[in-house]
Amino acid sequence: MIKRSTNVFSRRILLGVMFLLTAAIAFPQVCAAKGRVNVALWVANNASTTIYEFIAADLPTPASVSAVTLVPNVILSDDGAGSIQGPWALIFDTAGNLWSSNANTPFTVVEFAPSVLGTTAGPTPAVTLSPTTDKKGNVTLAAPNGIAFDNLGNLAAISSATPFAGAEFGTSNLSTGVAAKTLLVGTKTTLNAPAGCNFGPFIKN
Repeated sequence: MIKRSTNVFSRRILLGVMFLLTAAIAFPQVCAAKGRVNVALWVANNASTTIYEFIAADLPTPASVSAVTLVPNVILSDDGAGSIQGPWALIFDTAGNLWSSNANTPFTVVEFAPSVLGTTAGPTPAVTLSPTTDKKGNVTLAAPNGIAFDNLGNLAAISSATPFAGAEFGTSNLSTGVAAKTLLVGTKTTLNAPAGCNFGPFIKN
């Protein structure tokens, strides 16, 4: 069984880098660093339905003060079957698999194996988590945005469209693409078009 990432983003994202990317990025979303900090910067392009990889060695230093035009090392696009459609959040697990949420139809969360990430192409997901409907008619994935792993390896996905659901996929079932393990219905709480999510320390009031 693969141990999933705990989603401690300080280990995944290049923090405090003071520069401006002026590459052909349309409405860029969450970034993720592959494997360890300073290996590669991955950017989800929501409007252009692509995912870019930038090599860390090509990124400017924090001391840079001017805009820098970068050329992506890899450009991942849709495979023709909806693998990349309005990508929003990106996260790597400890095995190097890239997970991406598709905020556009078909409203899925997909996993790309490391073997398909190295070349510019339309990769086929190794796993696809698709929307399902619970007994009360609530849809589990509706324009999913934020995704995060907890310290047990369960994957949470937050949807920005009604019913603003927070779906949890159990770690033992992620490889099969089954339905959500639990479902938090946002319309029953105060959630309203939630976008991001993360697991962190419990702060007692």
